[in-house]
Amino acid sequence: MSSTASAAEESTQYDNWKSKLVRWTESTEADYGNKHPFIFAKATDPSNPIDVRIATLTRSANAFALAVGKDNTIVPLHSFTNVGGTLTNPTNKVIALLGLSNKAIAVNVDETSAFATHVKSRAPLLRDIEACENIEAISNLADLSSDRGCANLSGLCLPPPYLAQEFLNLIYDLMVDVEEADIEDEEEPTGFKGVDPVKLLELALVKVKEFQAANETDVSYQALGLDSVSYLIRYLVSVSRGFVGETVLGVDENDEVLQAYEVSQHESSILPPIDDPNRLTRLENRFDAFQSQSIQLNHTLGTISDVLKTSNELTSKRIEISETKMDKEKDRTYKYHPSVINCLKTLASIDGIEQADAPSDTILRVLNCESHSKAELELVSQYKEKKLRVTFSIGTSKAIYDGKLLWSSHETPSCISPFNIGFAKANDTSMEDRHLMLSTLETHGKSMTPDEIKKSLKQALTVPESYHEVVDQGKVFCATLEILGGKDCAIAFTVNEFFQYLEDRRSKIESLMLKNKEVGAFLLFQIGLK
Repeated sequence: MSSTASAAEESTQYDNWKSKLVRWTESTEADYGNKHPFIFAKATDPSNPIDVRIATLTRSANAFALAVGKDNTIVPLHSFTNVGGTLTNPTNKVIALLGLSNKAIAVNVDETSAFATHVKSRAPLLRDIEACENIEAISNLADLSSDRGCANLSGLCLPPPYLAQEFLNLIYDLMVDVEEADIEDEEEPTGFKGVDPVKLLELALVKVKEFQAANETDVSYQALGLDSVSYLIRYLVSVSRGFVGETVLGVDENDEVLQAYEVSQHESSILPPIDDPNRLTRLENRFDAFQSQSIQLNHTLGTISDVLKTSNELTSKRIEISETKMDKEKDRTYKYHPSVINCLKTLASIDGIEQADAPSDTILRVLNCESHSKAELELVSQYKEKKLRVTFSIGTSKAIYDGKLLWSSHETPSCISPFNIGFAKANDTSMEDRHLMLSTLETHGKSMTPDEIKKSLKQALTVPESYHEVVDQGKVFCATLEILGGKDCAIAFTVNEFFQYLEDRRSKIESLMLKNKEVGAFLLFQIGLK
């Protein structure tokens, strides 16, 4: 059973000990025992050290054992404990409760007769017992003629849970209450008379077959049939034939430890008898104790609830801070000046009037790159998607990456000017060289001289001298606006319409540029200012 279930079981009180032990035989823990019956054979196996067998019994709160009583009978023992066996008190003092009524008494279990003596029983072999049709035929079986095949037994025997339940009911019905039993008048009385082992044997033979028939298709059972309880069958036959000596049990009214254990066990598990004059007082005391425990439990649960609530709040705050930090690490734009963000939102406007809610995805792909070199590569790749090869003027890509889109003077073109990003010629490899140099600088910059760094970053400002160069610069500028503002950028659409207007008047513009080469630069400059 789980710890919670065990605690609930311990806090439950019953009319008698039989009811408590029968309840355990129906538990999940008992179900495991039914599927692994050999663990009960090993619990009292004489080949195991005595201390191991004692520990097995005393660690199991619901252990139910058969012991040998007066005149080769069976008496029930349960609720074992050992008040010795420690470093400071090495001598074992095993105590158990004898009886199944609400008047079961605490007894000292003699270590020698219960554990130390190994019985060589010449009881018939299991295969001979199994071949018998009834209990009379078993009684007529002859004992073994030699030690070959003898059963090696201890004074105690633990039945598996499903048989323990049947034995508990039978013993409770047949056994005279311990207080009314035939106890010899001795200083430490022994010789409690119990139940005829033949009756238990007869019951076991029937119930084992029924249990096997009910569970033979369930593969979780390690063993079924008489083979699974051979130790128990030969133990009962051996007791009935006198091979197993009596288990010495002692009662001492002056033994304070013994009497205290009996009182504590009854108070924790058994309801007071109806004829007990102090029944009402004892029930009230138990109710008060239960109420006190409930108050303490509620207080503890309340404290735990408060601690969990505080812990959850702190965890939520840590997660929120962590998510905010991750979002900031992913979005570098939170570092930029508000005017830059407003500029990007304006560029992302689809009508040229109302700002967009956020910068375009295309520019965010550039701004959120891990480094300047990767940002420039992202820029170039977006231009390539538009079938354009470009070159950058000095500091342009770095200014875009750092969010420095506007110069302080309105008379100077900003980094989103038509002059800063030019149309590259087919044989121009300067940008590829620049990317390689930038990447090298970011990873090995400390090994480069200042002259090498300046040389690697040097780019010329592009000034068109012919109509074709003006058109090429116009295409690049429109592409730049689309990257900054997105594919639906209204400003890019307007600029593109302007260049279409120039194309319609191409001959006039060309003739003007033949007279004055600065006309093209003037047109681009005015576009940049607007």
